[in-house]
Amino acid sequence: MPNGNIYYCHNTKDPFFFLPKQNDTASAVGSIQVQGCVGPALLSNGQVLFLGGTLQEVYGPGSKKVKTFDSFTNKWMDQPDLLDYRWYPTVVPLFDQRLLVVGGGGLNNPLRVKTSEIYDPF
Repeated sequence: MPNGNIYYCHNTKDPFFFLPKQNDTASAVGSIQVQGCVGPALLSNGQVLFLGGTLQEVYGPGSKKVKTFDSFTNKWMDQPDLLDYRWYPTVVPLFDQRLLVVGGGGLNNPLRVKTSEIYDPF
């Protein structure tokens, strides 16, 4: 992260942050809804985008939910949904700052989504 912290996801929970200077961890609290098993992307403005995943405390089903985490303010913000349900999607940054979001588990996980979509975070 731009602030020096390292984020990581654990099971079906929102991410945790490793704080190297303190040799400690912290949760990224304040999210309206837990969203685990996401496809993450670090944006050029320093925010982390969380795409898809699941909104449950158990594995699957997939979600359309998208939200950002601002590591400077420690605040979450909901973003426009994906077009399809995606649990653990693959996220590929494109040259124009849009994202290619591919596959993942669907609404009826473990059935896989056989589509891709372009997501514009800006």
